[in-house]
Parts: sequence; structure tokens; C-alpha cells
Amino acid sequence: MPDNRWTAELKTTLQVAKARLSVREKKKTEQVAKERYTVADYVRNNKIPRARIAVEHLVREDYRIEAFERVEAYVDTLIMRMQLIKDRP
Repeated sequence: MPDNRWTAELKTTLQVAKARLSVREKKKTEQVAKERYTVADYVRNNKIPRARIAVEHLVREDYRIEAFERVEAYVDTLIMRMQLIKDRP
């Protein structure tokens, strides 16, 4: 049976990590939403090369947000599995 103190610390650390990921994900999502208007302005002002670069950046940011979501899901799974391990005899 794992040490209760160790599992409690790990669970706390995982919950903090999950909260930080959630905040970071929300921040990035808001930032990307604002930058989409900038891209629209570039296209409207006929600055197509600059718009293309900005769109590539937005795609990378979307991938990063998706990665945050996946890591958050993995952390959530770890927290649930820790409870199962803790309850084992």
C-alpha cells in the first residue's frame, strides 16, 4: 500500500496542475479569439503575406490548446486512478 502522505501530496500537485492548465488554456483561447480579428484586419487591408503568417501562428496555438486539453484529461485520469489504488487492500 502506498504511503498516504505521498499520495496526498501527489493528488494535491495533480489538482494544482489541472487548475493551472485550465487557466492557461482559457487565456490562450481568449488570446486566439482576439488575434482572429487582427487576421481579418490584415486581409481587409490587403496584407495577405502577413495574414498568412498570423494564421499559421493561430493554427499552432490551436494545437497547443488541444494539447493542454489532452494533458488535463490525463491528469484527471491519474487523479481518479490514484483513488482506485488508494482504496485497494
